[in-house]
Amino acid sequence: MSIEITLRGVSHKYDDQVALAGVDAVLPAGRLIAVVGSSGSGKTTLLRLIAGLEAPDAGEVLFDKKAYSGRPEDRPTAMVFQSESLFPDLTVAQNIAFGVRARGRRSAWVDEQVAIAMLRLGLTGLDDRYPDELSGGQARRVAIARAMVRQRGVLLLDEPFAGLDAPLARTLLRQLQATQRRLGLTMILVTHDQEHALLAADHVLVMDAGRVVQAGAPRTVFERPISLFAAQFWGSPAFVDAQVEQIDDSPSGRRALVRLFGELRSIPAHPHTTTGGPATVLLRPHALRVERVHDVVADDPWRRVSDEIGVVEETHYYGDRVEYLVETEAGSLVASGTLGAAFIDRGTAVRLMLDEDRAWVLPLR
Repeated sequence: MSIEITLRGVSHKYDDQVALAGVDAVLPAGRLIAVVGSSGSGKTTLLRLIAGLEAPDAGEVLFDKKAYSGRPEDRPTAMVFQSESLFPDLTVAQNIAFGVRARGRRSAWVDEQVAIAMLRLGLTGLDDRYPDELSGGQARRVAIARAMVRQRGVLLLDEPFAGLDAPLARTLLRQLQATQRRLGLTMILVTHDQEHALLAADHVLVMDAGRVVQAGAPRTVFERPISLFAAQFWGSPAFVDAQVEQIDDSPSGRRALVRLFGELRSIPAHPHTTTGGPATVLLRPHALRVERVHDVVADDPWRRVSDEIGVVEETHYYGDRVEYLVETEAGSLVASGTLGAAFIDRGTAVRLMLDEDRAWVLPLR
């Protein structure tokens, strides 16, 4: 059962503090949706309003265009809180079954649903253990399984990876992703981890000061941010000032002709970019590549790039990729290295190679 959630002008205050300020958003049915933003941006409040644990001061929350009032239990939602606690005197299986047994469901049906939830979340064999015999990751998965067996169309997760080490968080993320796809749930994940949002989500909401700054597919919000704030939220982007000399609109989108690294470049541009207006070019590491000067190949497709020469200041190895901090006349830029190539030492002169289609022009006004 997939459910679309529509937020129309949703606002909420705690005393005089604005938590949400006129939020409008459509959360697509049957998708894993990540809600990200800094602390205090309104992420958890948004989740609580969807769950019915708080009532909006203005606006409405619709499920498949239907409004719900009254008890949270009447909504097609199940929520897992960041501080979710298990009943210490109940086993894993009893904890998972607690909510559905309380509603008088048949014992055989409950046992089957518990077994399925435990299998999907890697808890098989832990049926008879008590909470104090579980690791932190196992306890978190039990709490999620307890919400899953309620069989609601919307599963709400508030920071489910908080306090877990990176490998365990990645494993739990994969299990949630697989479960969401098997069941076709609308799963809303509040997380402070940008990598998790980009890795797993089908749809991302970026929030700031109680507003949705940008919403869309992970690649869109990362590569085509709608504002400087949205661009700066993801990682450590570099910006190079530029003057827009010409605008070219086509069915594939707007491109701006800007002078960058001493040459005119045609770069994808924000819809509000105008001719003659001040702008900045967003350059993420995947848009730039470094090569030793003598390694540059004449027919390399990245030759649509700059002949700018820089000096490697730092080398960062991430296992699956290498990034270099390069000092240039335009400032410090982070660029990718060629996978499989030898490391480039600090102090080495390199050429910056730019893929114009991976850069992005943002207006400054």
